[in-house]
Amino acid sequence: MYLVFGSRAGLFDAVGADLLHRGGFESMIEKSDRPDAREGLRGGIRGVVEMYAAHRDVLRVLHSMALLDSAAVGGAVERLERGRAAGMAHMTERLDEQGLLRPDTTVDRAADVLWLLTGFDSFDLLYTGRRSTPRAATATSSWSAGSRRPSGERSSPP
Repeated sequence: MYLVFGSRAGLFDAVGADLLHRGGFESMIEKSDRPDAREGLRGGIRGVVEMYAAHRDVLRVLHSMALLDSAAVGGAVERLERGRAAGMAHMTERLDEQGLLRPDTTVDRAADVLWLLTGFDSFDLLYTGRRSTPRAATATSSWSAGSRRPSGERSSPP
């Protein structure tokens, strides 16, 4: 295997890239790239939940391994998380530019909140711990982020 990927890190980077590709990363980017930042936020959350749900078991193993020994997964999870952090920073800047952040919230604090709400562990607490469907997990995370609920969704989280 190391002949093909060069190292353990290379192997896990390839696994991470494959999960993103097959899990719908491009679809998530498309859903988040809307002129209205609030609509983009909802779409991005929906896309992230769909990605996580598509490969929940593999992602759970990778995230758990990274907590126990980040070298065991070659830093792949850390690199994926850095990309997610950059995406959340970009999203909060867009929300701020459109005047959609609460007056008492800084861009950095909003990025932290979105980081929390879009993390795999947050998803898994809802999906596995609360037995939420992907749609319900999306609604709860969107509501928590302060995004208006899509029509037909409950007005409060489960």
